[in-house]
Amino acid sequence: MKYIKLFETYSQNIEEIEEFIDELPNRVYLYRGLIVGEEEDIDKDNLGIHWTLDEYFAKNIYNYETFKVSDGYRLILISAVFDKNDVDVDETINKRLIKDRGHHWDELTGELIEFSDDDDVFHPYEHEDEIIIKPGAKPLEIKFKEIEIK
Repeated sequence: MKYIKLFETYSQNIEEIEEFIDELPNRVYLYRGLIVGEEEDIDKDNLGIHWTLDEYFAKNIYNYETFKVSDGYRLILISAVFDKNDVDVDETINKRLIKDRGHHWDELTGELIEFSDDDDVFHPYEHEDEIIIKPGAKPLEIKFKEIEIK
């Protein structure tokens, strides 16, 4: 399988980001691609804070080099509807202001990764599509679907 590499893109204009978040509907449809072990249960009370508006990305993360899915794991597409008040505005803004060279956020742990000059600086995600949800926020609706890994 040939994996896709894309440059990560970020906004650098706070007003533009605030306007984008302000224009979100009251019911925000979000997605998350969750890679779990074959026998691992999904902790439905702790689904993470990193979500995306991009359903295609979430259900195809196995195509991206950063999210290689190896044997013994499966990909679950989580589709959820959150109340707009569940969006963590400050953290969504912070995420989008990070420069595209030298840093990226680990999507699974939420940790900021700093690269040395020898490290790979690619990341398969445009953060304009990412929304950070407040810790502990519960979706209004939620669906889980196992995605066949090709």
